[in-house]
Amino acid sequence: MRRSEFGRGYGEPPRRDERGFILIAVLWLLVALAAVGLDAGLRGRSERLASANSLDHARAVAAASAVLTASRTYLRPCAQHATSITRPEAKTSS
Repeated sequence: MRRSEFGRGYGEPPRRDERGFILIAVLWLLVALAAVGLDAGLRGRSERLASANSLDHARAVAAASAVLTASRTYLRPCAQHATSITRPEAKTSS
């Protein structure tokens, strides 16, 4: 049987210490991939929450603006009526 440059022949099973090294290397690779996946998941969640907060802010601003507009529309006739009641001299001076 021919010997490779690593000292064992072609087709021979790996030695016990080589299999242990490969196992540890694969486990570390899985840990690294899990860390990358966790980071990607957390970043995606953070981006989704940021966009949801931005959308909530825009809705709140629009609702506040609508309430202010409705209040002005409702209170303007009341304010004009109240001004004419509290200042009767404004009517008689003309």
